[in-house]
Amino acid sequence: MEELSEKYADEVKLLCEKATKQSGGVCIFLAESMQSCGGQIVFPPGYLRQVYKHVRAAGGLCLADEVQVGFGRVGSHMWAFQTQGDDIVPDIVTLGKPMGNGHPVSAVITTRKIAERFGATGMEYFNTFGGNPVSTAIADAVLDVIENEKLMENATNVGNYLLQEFNCLKQKHTIIGDVRGRGMFLGLDLVRNRETREPATAEAAFINKRLKEQCVLLSCDGPYANVLKFKPPIVFSVEDAKELVKKLDSVMLEMEKAENEVNGVLEKLSVNGTTVNSSSHTQSLRNGQHNEIQVKGEVNAKQCDAQCTIWKPQFSRRYGLNRVIYSLLSASMCTMINLYIFLVFQINCRFMLSVHVSKHSLKYDKYIKYIENYGARPLLVLLLSMACCQLG
Repeated sequence: MEELSEKYADEVKLLCEKATKQSGGVCIFLAESMQSCGGQIVFPPGYLRQVYKHVRAAGGLCLADEVQVGFGRVGSHMWAFQTQGDDIVPDIVTLGKPMGNGHPVSAVITTRKIAERFGATGMEYFNTFGGNPVSTAIADAVLDVIENEKLMENATNVGNYLLQEFNCLKQKHTIIGDVRGRGMFLGLDLVRNRETREPATAEAAFINKRLKEQCVLLSCDGPYANVLKFKPPIVFSVEDAKELVKKLDSVMLEMEKAENEVNGVLEKLSVNGTTVNSSSHTQSLRNGQHNEIQVKGEVNAKQCDAQCTIWKPQFSRRYGLNRVIYSLLSASMCTMINLYIFLVFQINCRFMLSVHVSKHSLKYDKYIKYIENYGARPLLVLLLSMACCQLG
């Protein structure tokens, strides 16, 4: 793990060296203490220690974004950057979201030196509601609840239970390529193939939708939106976790059952000597729109085209008159609808004319006269065109 930390930190070192040569140094390094939108990524141990060292050597500041991962979510510590070591101290920390348990409140924490340097620039920071007593009281109450109800301990216990259950699901469902996270900050990396690690983006969206229908709200994150993101409120209980795992398992079984049914149809068609395009089948399956009839329809497309060639002349002789009648009825209905819209439009225009002041009346008089003189002509052309299309 230390080798991974050094490897990834070296990339930041190279960027710092490049920025120093081109611009004379680095301004700031800012990152979530655990990558949330990046796909629930937990940094290797020691990563931030080395990165902060490289950035500060280049004259930059280090900012830890704790908006999603702070306030005890990781269980073992109040702030996620602390999981990298007790000696890891950012220059700036940003907080928000869980800080008010739904109430809009956020904060920026920094050193006195940085705050004084900011003030010395002459730039004034102003916020109408900044520091108001209502938001302050709410944020203070959240801290009390986290401490008094031992929610950090709860995050650890429930998070460990979910990790254990998710790893069991991984043994059962091959679509789960990786289980990662800490506390109540967990992610399931969904893949179509564990060797190639092809992202299962469509499947993740389908699972997310099906769980939402069962009153379980998740989101998909990562560069390919294929990581199921588990970030529940830290009051989440073991009972809630059991229900979550049960419903997730059910949805994945539902997907696998549908895939097996389609694969069964393909095997039958292969036995009968019919060639099937597996890629098109897979795409249909991934979008959650697969069924036996669809697969058979795709396979027998050429046969259907041949049959349609025979049926078209018979259809024209038998249903030609009905088609003409249907077209005339459709045109009549369109005429009635368009006349209704035309009349309403005229009434509205006249109303607009009546409420405008006299200096604008001449312009609207001309407008109304244009509608009255020419409005019916383009309407008639439109109706005739629609009728010709229907008859054609």
